[in-house]
Amino acid sequence: MENTAARERMRRRGVPGRILILDIEATGLQADSCPIEIAYGDPLESWVNSFLIKPHPDWEHIPVTEQAQSLTGINSEMLCSATPANKVAKIVAADLQQADLVLSDSPVWDGRWLKKLLDLSPLPVDVEIKDFFTTINAFNPLRKYLSTHKCLNIFDKSEHRAGGDVIRLLKVFRRALPVPLWEEQYCPVKSRGFGMATRAKFIPGIPE
Repeated sequence: MENTAARERMRRRGVPGRILILDIEATGLQADSCPIEIAYGDPLESWVNSFLIKPHPDWEHIPVTEQAQSLTGINSEMLCSATPANKVAKIVAADLQQADLVLSDSPVWDGRWLKKLLDLSPLPVDVEIKDFFTTINAFNPLRKYLSTHKCLNIFDKSEHRAGGDVIRLLKVFRRALPVPLWEEQYCPVKSRGFGMATRAKFIPGIPE
């Protein structure tokens, strides 16, 4: 697929040129909770980047709650050998600087955790996260017949791992965009490092 041609069609329909879909897992839902995993992907360039995050020294007193661990399967031992938070922050900041629009299915919480992470980066980044559902419904030409929520139900439910959840939302986004469906067959996702050196399983093509 010619991504430049697809982006031009998107632009004519009011879709920004560079979109990133973001998801973050955290130690819990407390006010002082910290990010422990982040993933983000580009639905047209078809890549997803994901990191487990080794807590910054300032965060080490904040443990992963039992509830968060049961949902994500991420524990403190896994985070000890993860990518250091300041290194993740620098990579994420560089990528997000290039985005015209960042989407999340939980913009308030993800925005809070993203700010905490980006505060560790020397690169200044001013990012506003928009709600995935509200935004994509505005782009979806079939929204009268196939709402985003119905489209979301086509795919597996949330697994509460950032990489898998981003791929799920990325599939929904591409399904809803006003791009000829045949183009999806030529737009496989290239995973760029998933969590603890695992690979994202993504089968390209039109969902059945």
